[in-house]
Amino acid sequence: MKNKNGLLIILLVMISILSLTMAVSAQTVSISSDTTVSTQKSIWPPSHYIGTLQSYLDDLQRLPGIIDEAICVVDDTGYQEKMALLQNRIEGIPALMKEMELKVPSTVNLRIIHTTILKNKICGIGKISTGYADLAREKLDAVIRNAGLYNE
Repeated sequence: MKNKNGLLIILLVMISILSLTMAVSAQTVSISSDTTVSTQKSIWPPSHYIGTLQSYLDDLQRLPGIIDEAICVVDDTGYQEKMALLQNRIEGIPALMKEMELKVPSTVNLRIIHTTILKNKICGIGKISTGYADLAREKLDAVIRNAGLYNE
């Protein structure tokens, strides 16, 4: 079971790195003689990123429960790995949405999902954090749906 979890973590990290690499390579930066920097819009349409964004949102909802399990069985290594992945997703979602030219509503607080667990590292906290993740997912799904990007 630990080998499967380790393999899953490695796979998720590789996907994250690939996504970031693609996002960075999609932007071109030119520096003129007066050192001003200008960036061009992404060469990819928003639909190019929807699968990655949906995967990140899925992780956002499932990770609090996995982290809670690690807390309950006192698996500090698993806790640290999953908290790092959760932090990655919380930072990655707004970045992907910006790349897709979608605005994260001001009512969406993704940080509270991570902070709730961090400040209350007790068995059972995953339910509360998952509730925050579910609420964020509903609001972000509405933005994506309104942009016509969901294939439901």
